[in-house]
Amino acid sequence: MRRALIVLMLSGPSCLAAEPPLRDSIAGVLAGGELDKARIEQVEALFDGAPARGDAVALAHLDAAAALAEAGRPDLAEAHLVRADLAAGRDAVRAAARFNLGQLRYSRAVSMLKPEGEDARPDPDGAKAMLTRAAEAFRSVLDIAPADAEAARDVERVRRLIDAIDKMQEEAKKQAEQMRKQAEQLDRLADRQQQESMQNQQQTQDGEKAKQDQSDINNETKQQSEQTQPDAAKKALQDAMRRQQEASERLDKGDQQAAANAQKKAADSLREAARALRQEADKKEGKQGEQNEQDQQQQGEQGDQQKSEDQKEGQSRDDRLTEWLLDREKRQREQRDRQLRALLGRPAPVEKDW
Repeated sequence: MRRALIVLMLSGPSCLAAEPPLRDSIAGVLAGGELDKARIEQVEALFDGAPARGDAVALAHLDAAAALAEAGRPDLAEAHLVRADLAAGRDAVRAAARFNLGQLRYSRAVSMLKPEGEDARPDPDGAKAMLTRAAEAFRSVLDIAPADAEAARDVERVRRLIDAIDKMQEEAKKQAEQMRKQAEQLDRLADRQQQESMQNQQQTQDGEKAKQDQSDINNETKQQSEQTQPDAAKKALQDAMRRQQEASERLDKGDQQAAANAQKKAADSLREAARALRQEADKKEGKQGEQNEQDQQQQGEQGDQQKSEDQKEGQSRDDRLTEWLLDREKRQREQRDRQLRALLGRPAPVEKDW
């Protein structure tokens, strides 16, 4: 988009350079300092007292739009560009309003893809919707000036950017699916580790078999760690491997009780890694609200689990095994629910008419 950006473009070509009184009044307000709420209301009051149509009013709207865009109020700037298009009499003024409307929307879309702020997340769906509106504005320029090559090129550039976002979202979707599959594998590994902890706590299996089982789980955890990218999940897996190493050392010494405690902590870390992977998958698909809801639910489950652990000392092995199986079934059911919500919550594709 080589044409000058909105602030420069709105100065207009020489044929549009007449300065009617309304533009002088608007310029006086805009030059008065920071464009705060009171100053914006002054600008609106000037337009309320002016004619609804005419090139003079349209040019004043263009001036206001330029100032509002620079002041970080693109929503208000867009409204003035639409009003400039409606008010203008000459095609040159209308084309300027429509082209700059496309530029403004394009800029807003880019801001959605690269938002500022530590906690800000990209909004690719919002960006695509805004880009579609930008393309509409650029195409409307061609309705007035069919030979405007730059507007035609901008329509194509917007289309290519939307296609690029589609590809980016598809790749993010694939990565999210891989993360969720790995999370399921970690949950199953955590179940095995939990079962080993329970068996060692009750001392119901041979010591050599306990060592071999733990060694197998250690190796699988290491493989999972090598495949994991998100920092939170990787950190949890590293903690799990540390607990597993401790369990192996305790088993070598024949201390199954101490090994069981380390194995339980390793299982908790494995589940934490699975939780972190699901959270990262949600982020990649932009499901912040659902992710926060799951975070709160999982925190509550952690507290309930800790309370139940404090009451388990007097339970029989059968009682503990039954409780563990029920807990596993609950986690699997919740995982199926999450997958269903992910399917139902997929955003509809942006309609394109090119």
